[in-house]
Amino acid sequence: VPPASSMSTNMMKTTARSPRAALLLLVACAAISHIVYFSKFHDRAMGAGVLHSQGQSRDDFDLPTTAAGGAASAVARAGPSSPSPSSRAAVMVEEEDEGGAGLQSKEEEEGDSVDEADGADEEGDSADAEDSAAEEEASSAPATTATSTSTSAAWRPRLFLHIGPSKTATTTIQHDLAHLSTKSKVLEKDDLVFWGRQHGKSRYAGSPVGVLSQLFQWDCMVSEYAAFRANRTIEDHDHKIDNNGDQHHEEISQQNFPDCLNTSVAMLGMLRRDRKSLIISDEKYTYVSLYLKGRRPGIFESQEYFRNFHEVFQGWDVTVIIGYRRMAEWMVSSVKERNAKIGLYEKTTQKFWPDQGGMPMQQPWSFIRKWTVGRKAHTSDSTAYIDVTVPAWERGNFTVHLLNIHNTSRHMSQQLVCDTIGDATTSCSHLEQNIADSQQNTRSSAWSVYNQIVFAAASRGLISKDLQAKKTRIEMTDEFEAYFRGYLKKTVSDLPLVCPTAAELEKLLNTSLAIEQRWMPTFYRSADGEAAHRAAFEKLAVVKREFCSVDTARLFDGHDTWDAFLQSWNSTSTTPPSWKIEHRWEFFKTTAYPKT
Repeated sequence: VPPASSMSTNMMKTTARSPRAALLLLVACAAISHIVYFSKFHDRAMGAGVLHSQGQSRDDFDLPTTAAGGAASAVARAGPSSPSPSSRAAVMVEEEDEGGAGLQSKEEEEGDSVDEADGADEEGDSADAEDSAAEEEASSAPATTATSTSTSAAWRPRLFLHIGPSKTATTTIQHDLAHLSTKSKVLEKDDLVFWGRQHGKSRYAGSPVGVLSQLFQWDCMVSEYAAFRANRTIEDHDHKIDNNGDQHHEEISQQNFPDCLNTSVAMLGMLRRDRKSLIISDEKYTYVSLYLKGRRPGIFESQEYFRNFHEVFQGWDVTVIIGYRRMAEWMVSSVKERNAKIGLYEKTTQKFWPDQGGMPMQQPWSFIRKWTVGRKAHTSDSTAYIDVTVPAWERGNFTVHLLNIHNTSRHMSQQLVCDTIGDATTSCSHLEQNIADSQQNTRSSAWSVYNQIVFAAASRGLISKDLQAKKTRIEMTDEFEAYFRGYLKKTVSDLPLVCPTAAELEKLLNTSLAIEQRWMPTFYRSADGEAAHRAAFEKLAVVKREFCSVDTARLFDGHDTWDAFLQSWNSTSTTPPSWKIEHRWEFFKTTAYPKT
């Protein structure tokens, strides 16, 4: 090949001799310049990953950038497109230079992008193209780019995930949210959508919001996600090898989530498209099996699950909301709920009378000892307490907000809507003006004691088979409570009891106080904190005897019939015995009462 200088000299000589040759040379130069210009434009667009179609798909979900330079959307976007991470970075730098706030990208702040390494490689491959193009495109870039990006970034959809636990006014909160959503319809005025207990059939844009339940399933969010992620990594690697030789980004179409999440991601996309935020409330997300290891780790103990959850909700602000109730009170209430399922719910398969397969009541102290003694983390048989749930979600890098059932100035639903959500002004105002009574069980904890007395009397034969055939166990319990507490003005303290020792109760109180001090420090130091906590525990343990069990063997000693037993309490000729409280260890060996 002759030197460039020789070629140039020869061309100049030829041009001087032939005007036709000069014209052909000018046409050739123009063609070469045109090809070079569009080649550079194509490389810059591909390297920066800001093709319009990819920008649209990323803005629907704010997904992590793949090797293709973008992410495919499951829902078509109706609004303006959003730039890729590299383009966003340029906008942020531009805003800082102009004295702006200097935004930090969510991906960098949380460090949760699963393709961080891939993104770094891609960024390195395209860095030269971006640098060489920056000055050339500065003057021709649309003037609205920075403004539109800032406006888009100013609003982010929010998820408020209320997980209970049960016995912390969850039913009340869900009832109020369902009312705000379906009856008064004020949630929609605050751009909020609710899905949860008591509102499981909620729909948005004609589709069931319940499809989001897949976001809390192990098989989908961990097992299938892991297989999908491994396959995606292989595809990304093969894609990069192909790109080294040939830049055909627009031919790559890649799904960003496992198939099991298609409907969930589509629902989130619709909510984001329409600028709606989401409230989910379900106490099942505090079930023990979701936090502690069994046959496999609990889903909320899995950092892999939290990593995937963050990926699905990239571009969302997520707040996990947990209810607080003093531990001792919460545990007593949990035992009460267990007993209600045994002796109260007629719709269950449990039979009520002993000969029909009925079960005795559960002893509060037997369960509470099992839930607390020698354990660092506290749970009931089915539900995890806040010293389990709060650390788990905080380890997953989530913002956690506690609702306080002991807040005397603020209803639990108001705490969630008015304080936690904050800007739901229409819904908050409606709650403040139309707050409903809490949804509560109508029977007291003492009702379980009276129920056990009836059950034990039937086991001993004091209640005849004819009477059992005429009345249910529930009816007999209600009648006995009305007679004993209503007519005789007696309480559980008038019965022969077996109770935990003062030392055991002191340990329980100290544990309950320590948890409140750890997780609710400001409240603990307030007038409604430690002092009120101690007073409430005293009432629970000493006045109401909530931790004690009735000793039916002593109670029925000397009685052969139910009528004779009742008459002994109402007789003017005899004085009912004054029983001494006993502390028999063997009485609490089993969680259920002795049948007789």
